[in-house]
Amino acid sequence: MLLAAALLVAWDLLLDPAMSKVTSYWVWADAGSYYHMPLMNLVGWGVTGLVLFIVLNKILRDPRGNRAFALSVYFVNFSLPLGFCLLNQYWLAATAGPAAVAIAWALATRLPNLNVRSQGAHEGLPDAALSQRN
Repeated sequence: MLLAAALLVAWDLLLDPAMSKVTSYWVWADAGSYYHMPLMNLVGWGVTGLVLFIVLNKILRDPRGNRAFALSVYFVNFSLPLGFCLLNQYWLAATAGPAAVAIAWALATRLPNLNVRSQGAHEGLPDAALSQRN
């Protein structure tokens, strides 16, 4: 769940510059230092995403779902704002988004409670979730 929330924030690091600077779809009343985006916007994405993923984990029969499909959807959604940022030479955003994904993935594969490596039938579930499900 933490990995999913971190990936949502990583996506937002690209999406906000693309939607606010390239298209002007999003405008904030209080401009922040990251492409005029306030820091609380990122915090909001992270907290909201974490709550959403916790709820989904509780109500879905198999919260792992189809990982290949989920990763494909994430890749497509991540690619569009990445392309906008690259084409408009927003180098900080074009670096921050992929770097955040890499950091989140690296942490998730190394920390026991965030493990996304294969664990048989319970792939990627934290130890506490395993004990509740068995």
